[in-house]
Amino acid sequence: MQDNIIVGSMWFGAKTPEVHIKKDKEGSFINAEDEIKDWVHCLNNPWSGTSMHYEVNPNYSGEGWVATKTVIVYDFIDAKICANGPTPQEAITACDDAIRVLTEKYYVEDEDV
Repeated sequence: MQDNIIVGSMWFGAKTPEVHIKKDKEGSFINAEDEIKDWVHCLNNPWSGTSMHYEVNPNYSGEGWVATKTVIVYDFIDAKICANGPTPQEAITACDDAIRVLTEKYYVEDEDV
């Protein structure tokens, strides 16, 4: 049984490994808070309005759906978040709801913009 669940990722180009954002079985993040803040920052800063997309697939267990939202931040930077739902649309909504909750807790807008 897997103890940690991957709920998202960040990728900073071919020369760096992908950073997986994980939660333990109790639902707490195991990543450093700085990594979570960077991930949430990326999720909130797409390169353009068309630099985001969803992929929805059946859950591996055969029950429900898994939505993955990919946000392209820059040429070689992207972030992903995954969420489950009983229908494809509810899985997409769960991604957006998770981003909203994470944003309220971890996102700090740049003051020098």
